[in-house]
Amino acid sequence: MTDADERRIKKALHSQPQRVKIACGRGLREVVKAEVARLLADAVEPHKFPPALDPEGEAQIVVGNLGFRTVLELALRCGTAKEVMLLVGEGRADTAKAAQKVVRDVPWDLLLPPGEAVAVRATSLRSRLFHERSLKESAGKHLQGLGFALATQDAARVLIDVRLVDNTMTVAMSVPGAKLMHRGYKAAMKAAAPMREDFAAAAAEAAWDLAREVHGEGWQPGRIVAPFAGSGTLGFEAVRAFLGVAPGLFRDDWPFLAAPCAPQKTVGHLLAALAGRADLNALSSPVLFIDDDAELAQGLRANCAAFNARLVARGLPAVAFDVATGDVFATDTSGWGGQAVFLAMNPPYGIRLDDRGSAQKTYRRLGPWLAGIGKKGPTSGYLFGREDDLALTQKALGAFEARTIPFVNGGLKLGILLFTGRSPSS
Repeated sequence: MTDADERRIKKALHSQPQRVKIACGRGLREVVKAEVARLLADAVEPHKFPPALDPEGEAQIVVGNLGFRTVLELALRCGTAKEVMLLVGEGRADTAKAAQKVVRDVPWDLLLPPGEAVAVRATSLRSRLFHERSLKESAGKHLQGLGFALATQDAARVLIDVRLVDNTMTVAMSVPGAKLMHRGYKAAMKAAAPMREDFAAAAAEAAWDLAREVHGEGWQPGRIVAPFAGSGTLGFEAVRAFLGVAPGLFRDDWPFLAAPCAPQKTVGHLLAALAGRADLNALSSPVLFIDDDAELAQGLRANCAAFNARLVARGLPAVAFDVATGDVFATDTSGWGGQAVFLAMNPPYGIRLDDRGSAQKTYRRLGPWLAGIGKKGPTSGYLFGREDDLALTQKALGAFEARTIPFVNGGLKLGILLFTGRSPSS
C-alpha cells in the first residue's frame, strides 16, 4: 500500500465518523437493539466519537458517529444481527448520471480486497429512477470495471446494497461479509429445520436478560441443555453468548478484514482482545445435547469437534460437550439440581405446519417437564414455536416468570417463550 493510499484511508474512513445499518429478524428489533447498546457500552477500546443509536424501521437499527474500529468490533461481536451494513456512499440521484456518480465516488479499492466476489442488491422507492434492475446493472458494471467479480447473493462474499428513496441514493456494504449469520463452526449441517444463528442468538440474549432481571445482573447458568438438538445451533449460540465468545472469532474469511482499510495490526489486536474476554470455564457442567435421531447425534458430535477446533485455533480452551441419544422426556434430570440450568429448545414440528397434532402433544408435555426440572433448582431458558403452542407449555409453568416475543420467520408467525424461576414447590 502506498503512502497516498494510507492518506486516503485516513481521510475517508479512519478520521471520520461512520454509520452502520443493522438488520434483524422481524419482531426482534428490541432484542438486537439491547445487544447493540450493551456492546457499545462495553467496547474493547474507548470510542473515538460518541456513538448514537437510532432505531429505524421494523427490522433495522441505525448506529451513527462510530469510529472505524468500533464498526469492526460491532460486526465481530453482534450475534443477533442479520446484517451489518456500513454506509459508504450517499448523494442526490434524480438522474441516471447522478446515480452512477454516487457509486463511482465510493473508494471501492480501499474497501474490498482485489478481485473480491460481490453481489448487488437494489431498491428504489418514490424516486424518478424507479427501475431497480437498471440500478443494479449500473452498479454491477462499475464494480466489474474495477476488477471485482459479480456473483449471486448465495455465492458472493460481500453484499453491496444500493438504495434509492425520494431521489436520494445510499450505498452500503456488508462489513463481515454476505453471510453474517453463518458462524462457520459447523462441520455437519444435517437437520430437518435448522434454526438461523441470529434467531438462536436473539433467543439466548432475551432469555438471559429475563433471568438477570429476575435473579440479578450476576446471573449465569452452570449447565446448558439443548433438547431436540438437531444440528446444535441453539446450544452453540447459548454457549457462545454465556461464555462471551464473539461470533467473529469463528470466522477468518471475512473479506472486510483483509481489505486495505482494515490494517492487519488493528484486526489482530481486536481479535486478540475479544479472545481474551471469553471465559471458557464459566460452566460447571458439560453442555448437553439431546436428540432421538442417531444420525443427527453423530453429526452433532462432528459439530462439537468443529466448534472446539475454532476455539483452539484462537488460543482458547475447548468446551465440554455431551451428546445423548433418546427421548427428551425420558432423560435423567436427577443430577441437574444445585445449579442454574438453561434450556434452549426448538421442538420437532415447532415451526412447521404439517403435523399440528404432534406439535401440540409435544408442547403440552413440555410444561410439566420444565416444572419438574424447576423443582430441582433454578431453571431458565426459551422455547420456539407457534404462539398457540407456546401457550400450552406456559399453562403448566406455575410460578415461573414467562413472556413471549412474537417474531416472523419465512412469513410464518412464531414466538419465543422466555421463562425463568422455580416452581412453587421448590
